[in-house]
Amino acid sequence: IFKCGAVVTENVRTVFRYDRKNTTTQGNESTVMENINMSDLMLKNISDGDFLQENSDFLPENSDFLLEDAVSEETLYSQMASMTRIVNGEDCPPGECPWQALLLNEDDRGFCGGTILNEYIILTAAHCMNASRYIYVRLGEFDVLVDHGNEARHEVETIITHHRYKPDTYNNDIALMKLAMPIKFSRFILPACIPEQEFAEKVLMREPDGMVSGFGRTGEGRQPSTILQRLSMPYVDRLTCKESTQLRISTNMFCAGYDTIAKDSCQGDSGGPHVTRYGNTYFITGIVSWGEGCARKGKYGVYTQVSKYIRWINSGIEQLMPKEKSGRRRKRHRGPARRLLL
Repeated sequence: IFKCGAVVTENVRTVFRYDRKNTTTQGNESTVMENINMSDLMLKNISDGDFLQENSDFLPENSDFLLEDAVSEETLYSQMASMTRIVNGEDCPPGECPWQALLLNEDDRGFCGGTILNEYIILTAAHCMNASRYIYVRLGEFDVLVDHGNEARHEVETIITHHRYKPDTYNNDIALMKLAMPIKFSRFILPACIPEQEFAEKVLMREPDGMVSGFGRTGEGRQPSTILQRLSMPYVDRLTCKESTQLRISTNMFCAGYDTIAKDSCQGDSGGPHVTRYGNTYFITGIVSWGEGCARKGKYGVYTQVSKYIRWINSGIEQLMPKEKSGRRRKRHRGPARRLLL
Protein backbone atom coordinates (compact mmCIF):
# COMPACT_ATOMS: atom_id res chain seq x y z
CA ILE A 1 0.00 0.00 0.00
CA PHE A 2 1.41 3.39 -1.01
CA LYS A 3 0.35 6.52 0.87
CA CYS A 4 -0.07 9.89 -0.80
CA GLY A 5 2.58 12.48 0.00
CA ALA A 6 4.98 9.94 1.46
CA VAL A 7 8.73 10.14 0.96
CA VAL A 8 10.61 7.23 2.50
CA THR A 9 13.09 8.55 5.07
CA GLU A 10 16.86 8.19 5.05
CA ASN A 11 16.87 5.19 7.37
CA VAL A 12 14.58 3.15 5.15
CA ARG A 13 15.74 3.58 1.60
CA THR A 14 18.67 3.97 -0.73
CA VAL A 15 18.70 6.04 -3.90
CA PHE A 16 21.04 5.91 -6.82
CA ARG A 17 23.24 8.49 -8.51
CA TYR A 18 23.68 7.37 -12.10
CA ASP A 19 26.83 7.88 -14.16
CA ARG A 20 26.11 8.10 -17.87
CA LYS A 21 28.07 5.61 -19.95
CA ASN A 22 30.86 6.95 -22.16
CA THR A 23 30.92 10.20 -20.19
CA THR A 24 34.09 11.69 -18.76
CA THR A 25 33.96 14.19 -15.90
CA GLN A 26 37.14 15.70 -14.48
CA GLY A 27 39.11 12.86 -16.03
CA ASN A 28 37.04 10.16 -14.32
CA GLU A 29 35.42 8.01 -16.99
CA SER A 30 32.29 6.05 -16.16
CA THR A 31 32.81 2.30 -16.25
CA VAL A 32 30.42 -0.63 -16.34
CA MET A 33 30.55 -2.77 -13.21
CA GLU A 34 30.05 -6.50 -13.74
CA ASN A 35 29.38 -9.33 -11.29
CA ILE A 36 28.85 -6.86 -8.47
CA ASN A 37 28.66 -8.10 -4.90
CA MET A 38 26.69 -6.09 -2.36
CA SER A 39 29.88 -5.59 -0.33
CA ASP A 40 31.54 -3.94 -3.34
CA LEU A 41 29.06 -1.07 -3.40
CA MET A 42 30.21 2.34 -2.15
CA LEU A 43 27.68 4.04 0.08
CA LYS A 44 27.80 7.77 0.52
CA ASN A 45 25.98 10.00 2.98
CA ILE A 46 25.28 13.02 0.80
CA SER A 47 25.23 15.39 3.75
CA ASP A 48 28.72 14.39 4.83
CA GLY A 49 30.78 15.72 1.93
CA ASP A 50 33.13 13.16 0.45
CA PHE A 51 32.97 10.68 3.32
CA LEU A 52 32.58 7.18 1.86
CA GLN A 53 31.61 4.07 3.74
CA GLU A 54 32.94 0.96 2.08
CA ASN A 55 30.28 -1.44 3.31
CA SER A 56 26.54 -1.98 2.99
CA ASP A 57 25.57 -1.82 6.66
CA PHE A 58 23.16 1.02 5.95
CA LEU A 59 21.09 -1.00 3.48
CA PRO A 60 17.77 -1.94 5.10
CA GLU A 61 16.63 -5.52 5.40
CA ASN A 62 14.21 -6.56 2.66
CA SER A 63 15.45 -3.67 0.53
CA ASP A 64 13.99 -3.26 -2.97
CA PHE A 65 17.54 -2.84 -4.23
CA LEU A 66 18.42 -5.21 -7.07
CA LEU A 67 21.99 -6.07 -7.96
CA GLU A 68 21.32 -5.70 -11.66
CA ASP A 69 20.27 -2.10 -10.99
CA ALA A 70 23.81 -1.32 -9.87
CA VAL A 71 25.39 -1.64 -13.31
CA SER A 72 27.24 1.59 -14.10
CA GLU A 73 25.93 3.25 -10.99
CA GLU A 74 27.24 4.72 -7.77
CA THR A 75 24.93 4.03 -4.88
CA LEU A 76 24.24 6.88 -2.49
CA TYR A 77 22.82 6.72 0.97
CA SER A 78 20.12 9.35 0.86
CA GLN A 79 19.12 11.85 3.50
CA MET A 80 16.48 14.53 3.19
CA ALA A 81 19.11 17.16 2.54
CA SER A 82 18.25 20.81 3.10
CA MET A 83 17.13 22.12 -0.28
CA THR A 84 19.20 25.03 -1.35
CA ARG A 85 18.40 25.24 -8.12
CA ILE A 86 15.41 24.87 -10.39
CA VAL A 87 17.37 28.11 -10.76
CA ASN A 88 20.12 27.32 -8.26
CA GLY A 89 18.30 24.39 -6.67
CA GLU A 90 19.57 20.83 -6.38
CA ASP A 91 19.00 17.40 -7.89
CA CYS A 92 15.94 15.64 -6.51
CA PRO A 93 17.08 12.02 -6.07
CA PRO A 94 14.83 9.20 -7.34
CA GLY A 95 11.85 8.75 -5.03
CA GLU A 96 12.10 12.10 -3.27
CA CYS A 97 9.77 14.00 -5.64
CA PRO A 98 7.61 10.98 -6.54
CA TRP A 99 4.51 13.06 -7.45
CA GLN A 100 6.40 14.90 -10.23
CA ALA A 101 5.07 14.49 -13.78
CA LEU A 102 6.84 15.62 -16.95
CA LEU A 103 4.53 16.58 -19.83
CA LEU A 104 5.72 15.65 -23.33
CA ASN A 105 4.46 16.69 -26.77
CA GLU A 106 4.26 14.58 -29.96
CA ASP A 107 7.99 15.13 -30.52
CA ASP A 108 8.79 13.74 -27.06
CA ARG A 109 9.89 17.17 -25.86
CA GLY A 110 9.14 18.16 -22.30
CA PHE A 111 7.21 21.44 -22.06
CA CYS A 112 5.57 21.55 -18.61
CA GLY A 113 5.26 19.78 -15.31
CA GLY A 114 2.40 18.29 -13.34
CA THR A 115 1.47 16.63 -10.05
CA ILE A 116 0.09 13.11 -9.60
CA LEU A 117 -3.19 13.21 -7.63
CA ASN A 118 -4.32 9.59 -7.99
CA GLU A 119 -3.89 6.59 -10.30
CA TYR A 120 -5.51 8.42 -13.24
CA ILE A 121 -5.33 12.17 -12.58
CA ILE A 122 -2.53 14.71 -13.09
CA LEU A 123 -2.84 18.33 -11.92
CA THR A 124 -1.20 21.02 -14.06
CA ALA A 125 -1.56 24.62 -15.26
CA ALA A 126 -4.21 25.65 -17.80
CA HIS A 127 -1.65 27.62 -19.81
CA CYS A 128 0.24 24.37 -20.46
CA MET A 129 -2.73 22.87 -22.27
CA ASN A 130 -2.34 24.83 -25.52
CA ALA A 131 0.93 23.27 -26.62
CA SER A 132 -0.01 19.98 -28.22
CA ARG A 133 -2.89 17.87 -29.57
CA TYR A 134 -1.30 14.74 -28.17
CA ILE A 135 0.15 14.93 -24.67
CA TYR A 136 2.10 12.24 -22.89
CA VAL A 137 3.18 12.10 -19.27
CA ARG A 138 6.47 10.73 -17.99
CA LEU A 139 6.49 9.62 -14.34
CA GLY A 140 9.29 8.50 -12.05
CA GLU A 141 11.78 10.48 -14.13
CA PHE A 142 15.14 11.53 -12.67
CA ASP A 143 17.41 12.03 -15.69
CA VAL A 144 15.71 12.40 -19.08
CA LEU A 145 18.83 11.14 -20.87
CA VAL A 146 19.04 7.87 -18.93
CA ASP A 147 16.43 5.13 -18.55
CA HIS A 148 16.73 3.83 -14.99
CA GLY A 149 13.86 1.36 -15.13
CA ASN A 150 11.73 3.29 -12.62
CA GLU A 151 9.95 5.44 -15.19
CA ALA A 152 6.51 5.08 -16.75
CA ARG A 153 4.99 6.75 -19.81
CA HIS A 154 1.26 7.45 -20.12
CA GLU A 155 -0.96 8.94 -22.78
CA VAL A 156 -3.38 11.71 -21.78
CA GLU A 157 -6.96 10.81 -22.67
CA THR A 158 -8.97 13.80 -21.41
CA ILE A 159 -8.17 17.35 -20.27
CA ILE A 160 -10.37 19.57 -18.11
CA THR A 161 -9.41 23.25 -18.03
CA HIS A 162 -10.98 25.78 -15.67
CA HIS A 163 -13.80 27.51 -17.53
CA ARG A 164 -12.75 30.92 -16.17
CA TYR A 165 -9.08 30.66 -17.03
CA LYS A 166 -7.79 34.01 -18.35
CA PRO A 167 -4.69 33.67 -20.58
CA ASP A 168 -3.90 37.39 -20.33
CA THR A 169 -3.75 37.43 -16.51
CA TYR A 170 -3.16 33.73 -15.72
CA ASN A 171 -6.13 33.83 -13.34
CA ASN A 172 -7.61 30.37 -12.67
CA ASP A 173 -4.49 28.77 -14.18
CA ILE A 174 -5.43 25.20 -13.38
CA ALA A 175 -6.23 22.02 -15.34
CA LEU A 176 -6.65 18.30 -14.78
CA MET A 177 -5.54 15.51 -17.10
CA LYS A 178 -6.91 11.98 -17.11
CA LEU A 179 -4.55 9.26 -18.26
CA ALA A 180 -5.67 6.53 -20.63
CA MET A 181 -4.35 3.78 -18.35
CA PRO A 182 -3.91 3.74 -14.56
CA ILE A 183 -0.58 4.50 -12.90
CA LYS A 184 1.23 1.66 -11.18
CA PHE A 185 2.51 3.21 -7.97
CA SER A 186 5.97 2.49 -6.60
CA ARG A 187 8.40 4.20 -4.26
CA PHE A 188 9.42 6.31 -7.29
CA ILE A 189 5.87 7.18 -8.41
CA LEU A 190 3.35 8.39 -5.82
CA PRO A 191 0.62 11.04 -5.58
CA ALA A 192 0.81 14.16 -3.46
CA CYS A 193 -2.00 14.52 -0.93
CA ILE A 194 -4.89 16.91 -1.59
CA PRO A 195 -5.52 19.02 1.53
CA GLU A 196 -8.82 20.37 2.80
CA GLN A 197 -9.12 24.11 2.11
CA GLU A 198 -9.10 25.20 5.75
CA PHE A 199 -6.12 23.00 6.61
CA ALA A 200 -4.21 24.32 3.59
CA GLU A 201 -4.84 27.98 4.39
CA LYS A 202 -4.61 27.92 8.18
CA VAL A 203 -1.82 25.38 8.57
CA LEU A 204 0.14 24.53 5.42
CA MET A 205 0.45 28.04 4.00
CA ARG A 206 1.62 29.31 7.38
CA GLU A 207 4.62 27.03 7.22
CA PRO A 208 7.90 28.86 6.47
CA ASP A 209 8.32 27.33 3.02
CA GLY A 210 7.20 24.84 0.41
CA MET A 211 9.07 22.86 -2.24
CA VAL A 212 8.93 23.23 -6.02
CA SER A 213 10.39 20.80 -8.54
CA GLY A 214 10.76 20.41 -12.28
CA PHE A 215 12.89 20.03 -15.39
CA GLY A 216 12.67 23.71 -16.40
CA ARG A 217 15.43 26.10 -17.36
CA THR A 218 18.17 26.63 -14.79
CA GLY A 219 18.21 30.36 -15.62
CA GLU A 220 16.87 32.88 -18.12
CA GLY A 221 18.07 31.97 -21.62
CA ARG A 222 19.51 28.65 -20.45
CA GLN A 223 18.61 25.15 -21.54
CA PRO A 224 16.11 23.04 -19.56
CA SER A 225 17.62 20.76 -16.95
CA THR A 226 17.93 17.09 -17.90
CA ILE A 227 17.89 16.12 -14.21
CA LEU A 228 14.91 16.76 -11.94
CA GLN A 229 15.56 19.78 -9.73
CA ARG A 230 13.97 20.81 -6.45
CA LEU A 231 14.08 23.98 -4.41
CA SER A 232 12.80 25.09 -1.04
CA MET A 233 10.77 28.29 -1.54
CA PRO A 234 9.68 30.57 1.33
CA TYR A 235 6.09 31.75 1.30
CA VAL A 236 5.87 35.51 0.64
CA ASP A 237 3.20 37.59 2.39
CA ARG A 238 0.50 38.99 0.15
CA LEU A 239 1.37 42.68 0.55
CA THR A 240 5.04 42.12 -0.31
CA CYS A 241 3.94 39.98 -3.24
CA LYS A 242 1.63 42.68 -4.67
CA GLU A 243 4.17 45.46 -4.13
CA SER A 244 6.81 43.53 -6.09
CA THR A 245 4.96 43.80 -9.41
CA GLN A 246 2.70 46.06 -11.46
CA LEU A 247 0.86 42.98 -12.71
CA ARG A 248 -2.28 41.74 -10.98
CA ILE A 249 -1.95 39.16 -8.23
CA SER A 250 -5.46 37.75 -7.88
CA THR A 251 -6.84 36.13 -4.73
CA ASN A 252 -6.34 32.78 -6.50
CA MET A 253 -2.56 33.25 -6.56
CA PHE A 254 0.28 33.41 -4.06
CA CYS A 255 3.96 34.31 -4.23
CA ALA A 256 6.94 32.30 -3.10
CA GLY A 257 10.66 32.77 -3.47
CA TYR A 258 13.56 35.00 -2.54
CA ASP A 259 13.98 38.76 -2.72
CA THR A 260 17.73 38.97 -3.39
CA ILE A 261 18.90 35.35 -3.66
CA ALA A 262 18.96 34.01 -7.24
CA LYS A 263 16.71 30.98 -6.71
CA ASP A 264 13.39 30.45 -8.49
CA SER A 265 11.26 28.27 -10.75
CA CYS A 266 11.65 29.04 -14.46
CA GLN A 267 10.25 28.31 -17.94
CA GLY A 268 9.48 24.61 -18.32
CA ASP A 269 8.63 24.20 -14.64
CA SER A 270 5.12 25.59 -15.35
CA GLY A 271 2.29 23.36 -14.20
CA GLY A 272 4.57 21.57 -11.79
CA PRO A 273 4.11 21.00 -8.07
CA HIS A 274 4.47 23.33 -5.15
CA VAL A 275 4.13 21.03 -2.15
CA THR A 276 4.24 21.74 1.56
CA ARG A 277 5.41 19.28 4.16
CA TYR A 278 3.42 18.68 7.34
CA GLY A 279 4.94 16.04 9.56
CA ASN A 280 6.14 13.38 7.14
CA THR A 281 3.48 14.06 4.51
CA TYR A 282 3.60 16.35 1.47
CA PHE A 283 0.44 18.17 0.36
CA ILE A 284 -0.09 19.93 -2.95
CA THR A 285 -0.37 23.66 -2.23
CA GLY A 286 0.44 25.35 -5.53
CA ILE A 287 0.91 25.07 -9.28
CA VAL A 288 3.88 26.80 -10.93
CA SER A 289 2.13 29.52 -12.96
CA TRP A 290 4.09 32.64 -13.93
CA GLY A 291 6.75 35.15 -13.03
CA GLU A 292 8.68 38.12 -14.38
CA GLY A 293 11.80 36.42 -15.68
CA CYS A 294 13.51 33.89 -13.43
CA ALA A 295 15.18 34.66 -10.10
CA ARG A 296 15.25 38.41 -10.77
CA LYS A 297 16.06 40.61 -7.80
CA GLY A 298 12.92 41.84 -6.08
CA LYS A 299 10.67 39.47 -8.04
CA TYR A 300 8.92 36.30 -6.91
CA GLY A 301 7.43 33.22 -8.50
CA VAL A 302 3.63 33.31 -8.74
CA TYR A 303 1.63 30.13 -8.12
CA THR A 304 -1.97 29.06 -8.52
CA GLN A 305 -3.25 28.65 -4.95
CA VAL A 306 -4.59 25.10 -4.87
CA SER A 307 -6.64 25.68 -1.69
CA LYS A 308 -8.98 27.91 -3.71
CA TYR A 309 -9.79 25.02 -6.05
CA ILE A 310 -10.30 21.98 -3.79
CA ARG A 311 -13.99 21.68 -4.69
CA TRP A 312 -13.19 22.22 -8.38
CA ILE A 313 -10.47 19.56 -8.25
CA ASN A 314 -12.74 17.04 -6.52
CA SER A 315 -15.53 17.75 -9.03
CA GLY A 316 -13.11 17.29 -11.91
CA ILE A 317 -11.80 14.03 -10.49
CA GLU A 318 -15.38 12.78 -10.05
CA GLN A 319 -16.14 13.66 -13.68
CA LEU A 320 -12.95 12.12 -15.08
CA MET A 321 -12.62 8.87 -13.14
CA PRO A 322 -13.62 5.69 -15.01
CA LYS A 323 -17.19 4.58 -14.34
CA GLU A 324 -16.98 1.04 -15.78
CA LYS A 325 -17.77 -1.90 -13.55
CA SER A 326 -14.75 -3.79 -12.27
CA GLY A 327 -13.63 -6.65 -14.46
CA ARG A 328 -14.85 -5.05 -17.66
CA ARG A 329 -12.06 -4.49 -20.13
CA ARG A 330 -11.55 -0.85 -21.09
CA LYS A 331 -11.08 0.20 -24.69
CA ARG A 332 -7.62 1.61 -25.28
CA HIS A 333 -7.64 5.34 -26.03
CA ARG A 334 -6.82 6.36 -29.59
CA GLY A 335 -6.44 9.86 -30.97
CA PRO A 336 -5.81 13.31 -29.48
CA ALA A 337 -6.84 14.21 -25.96
CA ARG A 338 -10.45 15.26 -25.49
CA ARG A 339 -10.75 18.78 -24.07
CA LEU A 340 -13.45 19.88 -21.65
CA LEU A 341 -14.23 22.91 -19.48
CA LEU A 342 -15.41 22.85 -15.88
